[in-house]
Amino acid sequence: DFECTCVRDACAGRKTPWRHEIIEFPAVLIDLDDAAVDPFRAPTFHRFVRPTERPRLTDFCTELTGIRQETVDTAETLTEVVEAFGAWLQERNFEPGDYLLAADGPWDLRKFLLAECARKGIPAPDAWRTWCDVSLHLRKHYDVRRPGNLEAKLALVGLSFRGRPH
Repeated sequence: DFECTCVRDACAGRKTPWRHEIIEFPAVLIDLDDAAVDPFRAPTFHRFVRPTERPRLTDFCTELTGIRQETVDTAETLTEVVEAFGAWLQERNFEPGDYLLAADGPWDLRKFLLAECARKGIPAPDAWRTWCDVSLHLRKHYDVRRPGNLEAKLALVGLSFRGRPH
């Protein structure tokens, strides 16, 4: 679940919507062929990201995400983090096409990661243009219209939320 720069109402009084920038880039590697793997012990990638278009976090963003200005001020740029993520995957012998990204809905990948990479000219592997929409699969598998927020979705599969819900 990426965290991004934000304002309280991203469209209020604006001709164009707020352009979010990723400020936290986490990933967990889950081997679906090995059901015995505990997802909380699986290899993880985590970086904070320094926003470059609007480098100052809004008070609302800090309140919502818990991420402080000092944290992003010393972080790498998205270009550096994307490169580090690619290297992290390669260290685990994953090349594009050997893995599938998953996210809770289309926002993280389509609206945040791919949009920001395109806007900033950051190369994104073609493999990132297809992903598993976890929310969609939960709706189909559990036959529910609206599986709820992330905490409720995790509860459906017997997991508990760790982190700051919002």
